[in-house]
Amino acid sequence: MTGLPAGFRVRVGEGVRVHDGGRTLVGGSPLRVLRLKEPAPALARGDVRDSFARGSAALVVSCRHTWPQPLHR
Repeated sequence: MTGLPAGFRVRVGEGVRVHDGGRTLVGGSPLRVLRLKEPAPALARGDVRDSFARGSAALVVSCRHTWPQPLHR
């Protein structure tokens, strides 16, 4: 799996509910429940700061729970 490119963040998609401080995401199409372990819950806040987070972000994007968004400079 390749990660999200550097310079991008993620935003939670419309219709996706965030629970447990970002540990659980419910939504997408088809409907899925994702349970994330630390440090992945930071993704629900858009934090993509290192290679692990970029890899996790790519997985959550592939499930259609979040969408990539370029950082504004």
